Amino acid sequence: TSLPAQGIVTLMHQKAERRYVNHLLYVSPVKRGDGIEVIEDILPVRGVDVSVQLPCGECAKSVRLVPQGDAIAFEERNGRVSYTVPELVCHQMVEIAY
Repeated sequence: TSLPAQGIVTLMHQKAERRYVNHLLYVSPVKRGDGIEVIEDILPVRGVDVSVQLPCGECAKSVRLVPQGDAIAFEERNGRVSYTVPELVCHQMVEIAY
């Protein structure tokens, strides 16, 4: 992804629903003393590029933001799905249905 350094990305497979769920998380914690980190400001990150390699034989049918339900454009080449998340404010889920 093109998330800043503190970004966290996870990918969950939900076989029964025939989808992957990509979780994107970004906040910038501020250290406030020994072992204490505080999130003071949640700033939006725009235009986050993501690329996911799907297992052999699985082709993406759709990519959409969850829970919003908005479809987003994607490209797929040799099992690699690429898309851009328009805006991320702390956390965003993306469903890759196959």
